[in-house]
Amino acid sequence: MSDLPYEIFRVAGGQGLRAARNLPAGTRICRFEGPILNWEDVPAQEIRHALLLEDGRWLVDRGVARLLNHSCEPNSRVDGENYVVTLRDVARGEELTFAYNIVYAGEDPGEWDARWSFKCDCKARTCRGVVDGYVTPEGFPWKRR
Repeated sequence: MSDLPYEIFRVAGGQGLRAARNLPAGTRICRFEGPILNWEDVPAQEIRHALLLEDGRWLVDRGVARLLNHSCEPNSRVDGENYVVTLRDVARGEELTFAYNIVYAGEDPGEWDARWSFKCDCKARTCRGVVDGYVTPEGFPWKRR
């Protein structure tokens, strides 16, 4: 038996991660790891897997974090050390998700790139149907202050 908090499983259109056991809020799942690049150097096929870092550069994940799917009601988020951390208790077998477009207090992601936009079918109660811009955790459009 693995000590990993996740297991890889098949989802429509690819793969995802799910909880391998019951996970309390605050559990580190995995970490985004890979090359750190300037935006103009991110290969086009990797745009969807690029994670904005605080210094304005982009990390292109080469590990399992790239298998995490989006949800409009995520059970995880990415912290300041690029770890995926559960936001609440997650039951064994539940898919691990984070919102690709949520901006938390104190963050400034810059401008939204239209290549990140996609039709959402996460089936969350509050699914917006499309991911086409940044939002706050409450679901409101994010505005640069």
